[in-house]
Amino acid sequence: MNQISNQNRIMSDKLLQRINYILQLAGWFLFIVIPFIKHRNDAQFFETSSLIHFTIQHVLLVGFFYANYFYFIPKILSKKTFWVYVLYIIGAILFVLIFTPVISHLINQHHFRGIRFDPFLMVPILQILAVSTAWKLMEKYFAQKLREKKLTEEKRESELKFLRSQINPHFLFNSLNNILALIRINPKDAEEAVFKLSEMMRYMLICIEKKTINIQDELIYIQNYIELQKIRLPHNFKLETQFLVHEKNLQIEPLILISFVENCFKHGINGDESDYIKIQISQDQNQLTLYTENFLYENSNLREISSGIGLKNVKSRLELCYPGKYELTTLTKNDVYSSKLVLEI
Repeated sequence: MNQISNQNRIMSDKLLQRINYILQLAGWFLFIVIPFIKHRNDAQFFETSSLIHFTIQHVLLVGFFYANYFYFIPKILSKKTFWVYVLYIIGAILFVLIFTPVISHLINQHHFRGIRFDPFLMVPILQILAVSTAWKLMEKYFAQKLREKKLTEEKRESELKFLRSQINPHFLFNSLNNILALIRINPKDAEEAVFKLSEMMRYMLICIEKKTINIQDELIYIQNYIELQKIRLPHNFKLETQFLVHEKNLQIEPLILISFVENCFKHGINGDESDYIKIQISQDQNQLTLYTENFLYENSNLREISSGIGLKNVKSRLELCYPGKYELTTLTKNDVYSSKLVLEI
C-alpha cells in the first residue's frame, strides 16, 4: 500500500507540474499574440524596426518574469527582508527600462543618443511583476497544501497501522487460552482450532497493510472467531448469529467490526442459564449495520465496555476512516447491553 501511495503522490506532483507548464505556455502565447491581433491593421507595427523593438521588449519582460519567479521571491524575499527584495525589483525594472531602447537602437543601427525611458513600458512591467508574484505565491500555496495532505495521509496510515496492531495481542491471548483448555479435552478439535487461528492471524497480518478489505473475507474472519469462542461455551448456550450481506465486492475497513463481537464474548458469558449473545450483520445498499446484544452481569466492568481498549480503539478508527459516515449507539437496559453500528460504505 505504501508503494502505491508513493506512486500516486509522485503522479500528482507530476500532474501539477504539467498543468503549471501548460498554463504558463498558454499565458505567454496570449501575451505575444494579443498585440498582433490588436495592431493587425497598423502597418507601422509590422515594420522591421517595430518588430525588433517588440521582440526585445518581450524577451526582457519574460526574463523579468522568471527572474522574479525563480530567484527574487524564493531566494531574496524568503530569506531576506522585504526592502532588500524591493531594491532587487527596482533594479530589474530599471534594467528593462534602460536596455529595451538601448538594444533596439543598436540592432536597428541607429545612433544611440542617450537613455530614453518609455513611460508606456511601465504598464507591462508592472503587469508582469504582479502576475509572476501571484503565480509564485499561488504555486507555494498549493505546494504547501499538498505537503499538508501528504503528512495527513502518512499520519493517518501510521495511526491505522498502530490501532490495527493493537488487536492482535489481545485476540491471540484469549484464543490461545481457549485452545489450551481444549487440548486437554479433545486434541483433534484443538488441532483444527490451531489451524483456524493460524489462518486468522495470517489474515490479520494482511489487513495491517491493506486500506480496505472485501466484506465477505471480513465475515469469514468473524465467523472463524465465533467458532473459536464456541470452544469454551456450554452446549445449551444461546448464541444467535445472522449475516445478511449479499454484495460480494463491498469494501470495508479491515477488522473494524471484531471489537464489538469480542465484547459480547468477553462480558456476556457467566455460566448461567440467562446467558445469551446475539450478533447480526446486514446490508442495505451502501449501508452496513452491525447489531450485538448480550446479557450483562453485575460484576461486568461497564467502564471497560464503554471506554476500554477495544471500543476506544474502534472509535478512533471510525473517526479516521468514516468521518461523518457512521453512527454508533450503545445501550444498557434491564441487564442487557446492546451496540449498533451503522456504516456508509
